[in-house]
Amino acid sequence: VMRTAALGRAASAEMLTQNVAGQFDFLANTPAMEAVRAHYGFGASAAELTRPSARGALAVKAITSGFARVVSVMITGSLDSHTGGNTGQGWNGTQGPNQQLGWNAIARMMDDLRATPIGDGSGDSYWDRTTIVAYSDFGRTPWINASGGRDHWLTSAYFLAGADIRGGQVMGASRDVGYMPAYTDLRTGALDAAGEIIRPAHIWQTLFYAAGFDMATDPADMRVPPLLPVLRDG
Repeated sequence: VMRTAALGRAASAEMLTQNVAGQFDFLANTPAMEAVRAHYGFGASAAELTRPSARGALAVKAITSGFARVVSVMITGSLDSHTGGNTGQGWNGTQGPNQQLGWNAIARMMDDLRATPIGDGSGDSYWDRTTIVAYSDFGRTPWINASGGRDHWLTSAYFLAGADIRGGQVMGASRDVGYMPAYTDLRTGALDAAGEIIRPAHIWQTLFYAAGFDMATDPADMRVPPLLPVLRDG
C-alpha cells in the first residue's frame, strides 16, 4: 500500500511539473489555445465549453497530451425526440442539427489526431494509433409515433474509425419485417440468415482482438467471436 501511494505521489508531482492542466485551459489567450478554438469552432467563453466541439477538443487533448489513453465523452445530446415540431427536442427541429453538431465535432477530432504526430520517431500520427467508437445507448423507432416523433428502439448502430479499422463499410442491417436486426456472417460481414445478430459484445471483442488480447483465454469474457471484417488485417 505504501509503495502504491509513493508511486501515485511521484506521478502527481510529475504531472504538476509538466503543467498538464494548462493544456486544457481552452479559454487562455495564447496562440496554442486560439488555434484549438479556431480548429474546433468554439469561442473563448465559459458557456462555449459545453458545446460538442469543445468536448471533442477535450477528448483529443487528453489523448495527445499523454494525460489518458482512453477517453469517454458524450459528444452531443438533446436527441430524445419523442415528439414532432420544430422546437425543444422535436424530431423535425433539433434532432438533425444536434446530430450534425456531434458528427462535425468527431470530424474535427479525426483531423486533429491526423495532424498530431506521436513523436516517437515512427512517423505515426495519433490517428494511426487511436480508435474512435461512437454509439448511442439506443436508437429511434423506424416509424413516426402519434406525436410526430420517434420513440426508443433497441436496434442501433456503432461507428468505428481510426487505427486498425478498415473503414468504408456497412455491416449488419435491419430486417424489412419488424425492423429488427438482421443476421450477419461474422466471418465476411455479409447478411446471412445462418449468421448472428451483431451486438455490442461483438464490437468490443473486435477491439480487444485488435489490441492483441488472446482470444483463446478470452480475458474480456465477452463470450462471442470478434467481427474480423471490420479490421484492416481481419
